[in-house]
Amino acid sequence: MKIQVGIGNKEELDFFLGAGADELYCGSSAVPGHLYGGGTFGSFRDIAGAVELSHRRGKKFYFAANEIQAGALAGTVSFVKELAAGGLDGVIVRDISLLAALKPERLPLEYILTSLAPCYNAGALRFYGELGVTRLALPEQLLPGEAEPLVRNGLGIGTEMFLTAREYCVVLNGLCYLKQFNGRCLCRAEFRPSGRKRFTMPGPTPAEHFGRLYDLHRLGVPVLKVGRHPTKGYSRVVFSEALAIARLLEAGLPRGRFVKLALASHGRMDDFLEKCAREN
Repeated sequence: MKIQVGIGNKEELDFFLGAGADELYCGSSAVPGHLYGGGTFGSFRDIAGAVELSHRRGKKFYFAANEIQAGALAGTVSFVKELAAGGLDGVIVRDISLLAALKPERLPLEYILTSLAPCYNAGALRFYGELGVTRLALPEQLLPGEAEPLVRNGLGIGTEMFLTAREYCVVLNGLCYLKQFNGRCLCRAEFRPSGRKRFTMPGPTPAEHFGRLYDLHRLGVPVLKVGRHPTKGYSRVVFSEALAIARLLEAGLPRGRFVKLALASHGRMDDFLEKCAREN
């Protein structure tokens, strides 16, 4: 199983290349990327250097252009063409207009459809495939049974999945523009309607998360994805957990045994994060 990780600077590039990442991706301050508070590369030269270094280490490098505004479309297409000429492996994209603008360029790129895109069934995937998409980042909210037609699509379109025990959105994240309030996302806040019980948005337990990862891996999903994060050390912890989970997935364990060991690893990472929070 391959692991893809998002990075925000040269320091993170060096770290994750040394730590065993198979694929890396970044954004740019020149292109909207649906990332609040996270790091991005500042120039074409920075990204081109990251591509070259990744290739020297036998790794792939992608560029995230997954939130395009109308006024940024032409500039984004130009930026992607320049990166493609410099050896970029592919683009992570959501916007239909960007896919449509890039298709006639016939660039030697892979196109990964971000989980921010509303692609929840085989018909939608076929539509995106006609626009040039070569891989789908599965929406976290899909159950394995719902995702099976997307994974086994018969269209030659690959798939990847997030380490959802750490990076799950309780809402359809492609429609989420809620900002943090006092350090917490509003979607995870507790609501108390007048005269009623308290309510929070429901989500799966860690055991259910890992059970889903196991089932998706058995369906044939070959890439485990770690997203970008604004906190420097957090992505490193999540990546360490992803490495452990990937090894367990590849070990051919029974489902119950896998979930038990994955929960133990998850708990150790929780303890480490709490320790880091106390020290800081």
